[in-house]
Amino acid sequence: MSVTRTVTASDVGVIVNPDTLEAQVQGGTIFGIAAVLYGQVTIDHGRIQQSNFHDYRVLRLDEIPKIETYFVHNKEKTGRHR
Repeated sequence: MSVTRTVTASDVGVIVNPDTLEAQVQGGTIFGIAAVLYGQVTIDHGRIQQSNFHDYRVLRLDEIPKIETYFVHNKEKTGRHR
């Protein structure tokens, strides 16, 4: 099984640094896909067996799907509204 394309849409409020925000959303998408496809945490005698990325599978560069990232641009005020 593989994922070939993802589309995300986020309404995050005021965007200060769009490139950083896009990278965060893409990174979260990649880790989420890896968790669904390969995520397995095993326990032996009360201890988790996966200690780091050498024994916890994540997506490789050639497995990362096309990621389309969209952000809602609105003029809503930030903070509490009354």
